[in-house]
Amino acid sequence: MVDVPNERSLHSAPVPRGGGVAVLLGLAIAAASAGVVHLPFPSRWLALLVATAVVAGVGLWDDLSPRGVSAWLRLAVHLMAAWWVVAPAGGIPTLPLPSPLDWPLGPLAVPLGVLWVASVVNFVNFMDGIDGITGVQMVALGVALAMAGGWESGWLGLALAAAALGFLWFNWHPAKLFLGDVGSGGLGFFAAALPFAGELEPRRGVMLVGITLFLFLGDATVTLLRRLHRGERLWEAHRSHFYQRLVIAGLSHAQVSSAVAVGAFALSILAAVAYRADQPWIWWLGFAAGGLLLAAEAGWVYRKWQSSK
Repeated sequence: MVDVPNERSLHSAPVPRGGGVAVLLGLAIAAASAGVVHLPFPSRWLALLVATAVVAGVGLWDDLSPRGVSAWLRLAVHLMAAWWVVAPAGGIPTLPLPSPLDWPLGPLAVPLGVLWVASVVNFVNFMDGIDGITGVQMVALGVALAMAGGWESGWLGLALAAAALGFLWFNWHPAKLFLGDVGSGGLGFFAAALPFAGELEPRRGVMLVGITLFLFLGDATVTLLRRLHRGERLWEAHRSHFYQRLVIAGLSHAQVSSAVAVGAFALSILAAVAYRADQPWIWWLGFAAGGLLLAAEAGWVYRKWQSSK
Protein backbone atom coordinates (compact mmCIF):
# COMPACT_ATOMS: atom_id res chain seq x y z
CA MET A 1 0.00 0.00 0.00
CA VAL A 2 1.60 3.23 -1.18
CA ASP A 3 0.32 6.80 -0.93
CA VAL A 4 1.21 8.42 -4.25
CA PRO A 5 1.26 12.26 -4.17
CA ASN A 6 -1.42 14.15 -6.09
CA GLU A 7 -2.40 17.80 -6.47
CA ARG A 8 -4.04 17.80 -3.02
CA SER A 9 -1.20 16.06 -1.15
CA LEU A 10 1.30 17.72 1.15
CA HIS A 11 4.08 15.18 0.54
CA SER A 12 6.26 14.99 -2.55
CA ALA A 13 7.30 11.31 -2.76
CA PRO A 14 5.39 8.01 -2.52
CA VAL A 15 5.13 6.80 1.08
CA PRO A 16 3.92 3.39 2.33
CA ARG A 17 0.65 3.55 4.26
CA GLY A 18 -1.21 1.19 6.56
CA GLY A 19 1.02 1.71 9.59
CA GLY A 20 -2.13 2.01 11.68
CA VAL A 21 -2.29 -1.79 11.67
CA ALA A 22 0.79 -1.84 13.91
CA VAL A 23 -0.59 0.82 16.26
CA LEU A 24 -3.90 -0.99 16.67
CA LEU A 25 -2.19 -4.35 17.18
CA GLY A 26 -0.12 -2.77 19.92
CA LEU A 27 -3.31 -1.48 21.55
CA ALA A 28 -5.00 -4.88 21.29
CA ILE A 29 -2.03 -6.75 22.79
CA ALA A 30 -1.79 -4.26 25.66
CA ALA A 31 -5.51 -4.57 26.34
CA ALA A 32 -5.35 -8.38 26.23
CA SER A 33 -2.46 -8.37 28.68
CA ALA A 34 -4.69 -6.55 31.17
CA GLY A 35 -6.59 -9.82 31.53
CA VAL A 36 -3.47 -11.40 32.98
CA VAL A 37 -3.00 -8.60 35.51
CA HIS A 38 -6.65 -7.88 36.28
CA LEU A 39 -9.09 -10.77 35.99
CA PRO A 40 -11.74 -11.01 34.71
CA PHE A 41 -11.14 -9.26 31.41
CA PRO A 42 -13.65 -6.38 31.21
CA SER A 43 -16.39 -7.46 28.78
CA ARG A 44 -16.99 -3.86 27.65
CA TRP A 45 -13.37 -3.76 26.45
CA LEU A 46 -14.10 -6.66 24.13
CA ALA A 47 -16.97 -4.73 22.53
CA LEU A 48 -14.72 -1.67 22.16
CA LEU A 49 -11.86 -3.63 20.60
CA VAL A 50 -14.11 -5.59 18.22
CA ALA A 51 -15.91 -2.41 17.11
CA THR A 52 -12.55 -0.66 16.64
CA ALA A 53 -11.38 -3.60 14.53
CA VAL A 54 -14.53 -3.34 12.36
CA VAL A 55 -13.96 0.39 11.74
CA ALA A 56 -10.27 -0.22 11.08
CA GLY A 57 -11.21 -3.06 8.73
CA VAL A 58 -13.30 -0.84 6.46
CA GLY A 59 -10.41 1.65 6.54
CA LEU A 60 -7.99 -1.07 5.48
CA TRP A 61 -10.34 -2.02 2.67
CA ASP A 62 -10.30 1.62 1.57
CA ASP A 63 -6.48 1.66 1.70
CA LEU A 64 -6.26 -1.50 -0.40
CA SER A 65 -8.96 -0.71 -2.95
CA PRO A 66 -7.83 1.24 -6.04
CA ARG A 67 -11.26 2.87 -6.25
CA GLY A 68 -11.73 3.33 -2.51
CA VAL A 69 -14.84 2.56 -0.48
CA SER A 70 -18.08 4.50 -0.75
CA ALA A 71 -18.30 7.32 1.79
CA TRP A 72 -21.84 6.20 2.64
CA LEU A 73 -20.72 2.61 3.32
CA ARG A 74 -17.93 3.85 5.60
CA LEU A 75 -20.37 6.09 7.47
CA ALA A 76 -22.84 3.22 7.90
CA VAL A 77 -20.11 1.04 9.39
CA HIS A 78 -19.01 3.86 11.71
CA LEU A 79 -22.57 4.40 12.95
CA MET A 80 -23.25 0.70 13.52
CA ALA A 81 -19.96 0.19 15.37
CA ALA A 82 -20.62 3.26 17.50
CA TRP A 83 -24.13 2.05 18.38
CA TRP A 84 -22.69 -1.29 19.51
CA VAL A 85 -20.48 0.43 22.10
CA VAL A 86 -22.61 3.44 23.04
CA ALA A 87 -26.05 1.83 23.45
CA PRO A 88 -25.14 -0.59 26.30
CA ALA A 89 -23.62 2.35 28.21
CA GLY A 90 -26.82 4.39 27.86
CA GLY A 91 -25.22 7.10 25.73
CA ILE A 92 -24.50 10.58 27.07
CA PRO A 93 -27.04 11.23 29.84
CA THR A 94 -26.71 15.02 29.74
CA LEU A 95 -25.33 17.56 27.30
CA PRO A 96 -21.51 17.25 27.47
CA LEU A 97 -21.00 20.81 28.68
CA PRO A 98 -20.27 22.13 32.18
CA SER A 99 -23.03 23.35 34.49
CA PRO A 100 -25.41 25.10 33.98
CA LEU A 101 -25.60 23.80 30.39
CA ASP A 102 -25.56 20.09 31.32
CA TRP A 103 -29.19 19.63 30.28
CA PRO A 104 -30.68 16.08 30.34
CA LEU A 105 -30.78 14.50 26.89
CA GLY A 106 -33.41 11.86 27.58
CA PRO A 107 -34.17 9.78 24.45
CA LEU A 108 -31.41 11.62 22.55
CA ALA A 109 -28.70 10.24 24.86
CA VAL A 110 -27.77 7.25 22.67
CA PRO A 111 -28.25 8.87 19.21
CA LEU A 112 -26.10 11.86 20.17
CA GLY A 113 -23.47 9.54 21.63
CA VAL A 114 -23.39 7.62 18.35
CA LEU A 115 -23.18 10.87 16.38
CA TRP A 116 -20.28 12.02 18.57
CA VAL A 117 -18.28 8.83 17.93
CA ALA A 118 -18.92 8.80 14.17
CA SER A 119 -18.04 12.49 13.90
CA VAL A 120 -14.72 12.07 15.72
CA VAL A 121 -13.80 9.12 13.50
CA ASN A 122 -14.21 11.24 10.39
CA PHE A 123 -12.66 14.38 11.88
CA VAL A 124 -9.50 12.47 12.84
CA ASN A 125 -9.39 11.08 9.32
CA PHE A 126 -9.68 14.63 7.91
CA MET A 127 -6.90 15.88 10.17
CA ASP A 128 -4.42 13.10 9.43
CA GLY A 129 -2.79 15.02 6.60
CA ILE A 130 0.79 15.87 7.65
CA ASP A 131 3.63 13.96 9.24
CA GLY A 132 3.29 13.39 12.96
CA ILE A 133 0.13 15.36 13.64
CA THR A 134 -2.17 12.46 14.56
CA GLY A 135 0.56 10.68 16.49
CA VAL A 136 1.26 13.61 18.83
CA GLN A 137 -2.45 14.16 19.35
CA MET A 138 -3.00 10.51 20.34
CA VAL A 139 -0.02 10.55 22.71
CA ALA A 140 -1.54 13.61 24.41
CA LEU A 141 -4.94 11.90 24.67
CA GLY A 142 -3.36 8.76 26.12
CA VAL A 143 -1.63 10.85 28.77
CA ALA A 144 -4.90 12.61 29.64
CA LEU A 145 -6.69 9.26 30.04
CA ALA A 146 -3.87 7.88 32.19
CA MET A 147 -3.98 10.92 34.49
CA ALA A 148 -7.76 11.17 34.73
CA GLY A 149 -9.11 7.67 35.18
CA GLY A 150 -8.67 4.54 37.23
CA TRP A 151 -6.79 1.41 36.25
CA GLU A 152 -9.02 0.63 33.23
CA SER A 153 -8.82 3.92 31.33
CA GLY A 154 -5.31 4.46 32.69
CA TRP A 155 -4.15 1.15 31.24
CA LEU A 156 -5.71 1.83 27.86
CA GLY A 157 -4.49 5.45 27.92
CA LEU A 158 -0.89 4.40 28.49
CA ALA A 159 -1.23 1.76 25.76
CA LEU A 160 -2.59 4.38 23.35
CA ALA A 161 0.21 6.83 24.19
CA ALA A 162 2.90 4.16 23.86
CA ALA A 163 1.58 2.78 20.56
CA ALA A 164 1.30 6.28 19.07
CA LEU A 165 4.77 7.20 20.32
CA GLY A 166 6.22 4.07 18.75
CA PHE A 167 4.58 4.96 15.44
CA LEU A 168 5.94 8.52 15.58
CA TRP A 169 9.43 7.06 15.15
CA PHE A 170 8.41 6.20 11.58
CA ASN A 171 5.92 9.01 10.98
CA TRP A 172 7.85 12.09 12.08
CA HIS A 173 8.90 14.36 9.23
CA PRO A 174 10.04 13.21 6.77
CA ALA A 175 7.67 10.30 7.25
CA LYS A 176 8.69 6.78 6.24
CA LEU A 177 5.20 5.41 6.92
CA PHE A 178 1.63 6.75 7.03
CA LEU A 179 -1.23 5.58 9.26
CA GLY A 180 -3.64 5.13 6.36
CA ASP A 181 -7.41 5.07 6.81
CA VAL A 182 -7.04 1.89 8.84
CA GLY A 183 -5.10 3.87 11.45
CA SER A 184 -6.89 7.21 11.44
CA GLY A 185 -10.32 5.54 11.49
CA GLY A 186 -9.39 2.97 14.12
CA LEU A 187 -7.69 5.46 16.42
CA GLY A 188 -10.47 8.03 16.01
CA PHE A 189 -13.07 5.42 16.92
CA PHE A 190 -11.11 4.12 19.89
CA ALA A 191 -10.60 7.63 21.26
CA ALA A 192 -14.24 8.68 20.88
CA ALA A 193 -15.79 5.41 22.10
CA LEU A 194 -13.54 4.83 25.14
CA PRO A 195 -15.69 7.00 27.48
CA PHE A 196 -18.51 4.46 26.94
CA ALA A 197 -16.40 1.35 27.50
CA GLY A 198 -14.42 1.89 30.70
CA GLU A 199 -14.92 3.23 34.17
CA LEU A 200 -15.06 6.82 32.90
CA GLU A 201 -18.38 8.59 33.41
CA PRO A 202 -19.59 9.06 29.79
CA ARG A 203 -20.46 12.78 29.94
CA ARG A 204 -17.22 13.77 31.66
CA GLY A 205 -15.28 11.32 29.50
CA VAL A 206 -16.60 12.94 26.33
CA MET A 207 -15.60 16.37 27.67
CA LEU A 208 -12.15 15.01 28.55
CA VAL A 209 -11.64 13.71 25.00
CA GLY A 210 -13.22 16.82 23.47
CA ILE A 211 -10.93 19.25 25.29
CA THR A 212 -7.78 17.20 24.60
CA LEU A 213 -8.68 16.91 20.90
CA PHE A 214 -9.93 20.51 20.72
CA LEU A 215 -7.42 21.63 18.08
CA PHE A 216 -8.29 18.63 15.91
CA LEU A 217 -12.05 18.88 16.33
CA GLY A 218 -12.10 22.67 16.14
CA ASP A 219 -10.02 22.82 12.94
CA ALA A 220 -12.19 20.14 11.32
CA THR A 221 -15.47 21.81 12.40
CA VAL A 222 -14.48 25.30 11.22
CA THR A 223 -13.22 23.93 7.90
CA LEU A 224 -16.41 21.87 7.44
CA LEU A 225 -18.60 24.93 8.02
CA ARG A 226 -16.52 27.04 5.64
CA ARG A 227 -16.78 24.42 2.92
CA LEU A 228 -20.52 24.08 3.47
CA HIS A 229 -20.86 27.84 3.13
CA ARG A 230 -18.96 27.73 -0.18
CA GLY A 231 -21.12 24.87 -1.47
CA GLU A 232 -18.21 22.42 -1.81
CA ARG A 233 -18.58 18.65 -1.76
CA LEU A 234 -17.59 17.63 1.76
CA TRP A 235 -16.34 14.15 0.81
CA GLU A 236 -13.82 15.41 -1.72
CA ALA A 237 -10.14 15.82 -0.79
CA HIS A 238 -8.96 19.38 -0.20
CA ARG A 239 -6.21 21.47 1.38
CA SER A 240 -8.13 24.08 3.35
CA HIS A 241 -7.61 22.96 6.96
CA PHE A 242 -5.65 25.37 9.14
CA TYR A 243 -2.72 22.94 9.47
CA GLN A 244 -2.64 22.41 5.68
CA ARG A 245 -2.58 26.13 4.99
CA LEU A 246 0.33 26.58 7.39
CA VAL A 247 2.39 23.99 5.49
CA ILE A 248 1.41 25.50 2.13
CA ALA A 249 2.45 28.91 3.49
CA GLY A 250 5.97 27.63 4.14
CA LEU A 251 6.13 25.97 7.56
CA SER A 252 7.49 22.42 7.80
CA HIS A 253 5.42 19.43 8.86
CA ALA A 254 7.57 19.18 12.00
CA GLN A 255 6.95 22.81 12.97
CA VAL A 256 3.18 22.52 12.65
CA SER A 257 2.99 19.14 14.39
CA SER A 258 5.23 20.38 17.20
CA ALA A 259 2.96 23.39 17.75
CA VAL A 260 -0.08 21.09 17.83
CA ALA A 261 1.75 18.84 20.31
CA VAL A 262 2.43 21.72 22.71
CA GLY A 263 -1.20 22.83 22.61
CA ALA A 264 -2.55 19.28 22.88
CA PHE A 265 -0.41 18.41 25.90
CA ALA A 266 -1.41 21.62 27.69
CA LEU A 267 -5.07 20.83 27.03
CA SER A 268 -4.61 17.19 28.08
CA ILE A 269 -3.33 18.22 31.52
CA LEU A 270 -6.15 20.73 31.95
CA ALA A 271 -8.72 18.14 30.84
CA ALA A 272 -7.39 15.53 33.29
CA VAL A 273 -7.49 18.04 36.18
CA ALA A 274 -11.04 19.04 35.20
CA TYR A 275 -12.15 15.39 35.11
CA ARG A 276 -10.75 14.63 38.55
CA ALA A 277 -11.95 17.84 40.21
CA ASP A 278 -15.26 17.97 38.27
CA GLN A 279 -15.67 21.65 39.00
CA PRO A 280 -17.64 23.62 36.35
CA TRP A 281 -15.19 26.51 36.32
CA ILE A 282 -12.26 24.18 35.50
CA TRP A 283 -14.24 22.62 32.65
CA TRP A 284 -15.10 26.07 31.31
CA LEU A 285 -11.41 27.00 31.61
CA GLY A 286 -10.55 23.96 29.49
CA PHE A 287 -13.01 24.89 26.76
CA ALA A 288 -11.86 28.51 26.85
CA ALA A 289 -8.21 27.45 26.57
CA GLY A 290 -9.05 25.25 23.59
CA GLY A 291 -10.92 28.09 21.90
CA LEU A 292 -8.04 30.49 22.56
CA LEU A 293 -5.49 28.08 21.07
CA LEU A 294 -7.69 27.49 18.03
CA ALA A 295 -8.10 31.25 17.53
CA ALA A 296 -4.33 31.66 17.83
CA GLU A 297 -3.85 28.98 15.18
CA ALA A 298 -6.33 30.74 12.89
CA GLY A 299 -4.47 34.02 13.38
CA TRP A 300 -1.18 32.29 12.64
CA VAL A 301 -2.68 30.90 9.45
CA TYR A 302 -3.94 34.32 8.37
CA ARG A 303 -0.61 36.03 9.05
CA LYS A 304 1.43 33.35 7.24
CA TRP A 305 -1.04 33.30 4.36
CA GLN A 306 -0.84 37.05 3.90
CA SER A 307 2.97 37.14 4.13
CA SER A 308 3.29 34.36 1.52
CA LYS A 309 1.32 36.26 -1.12
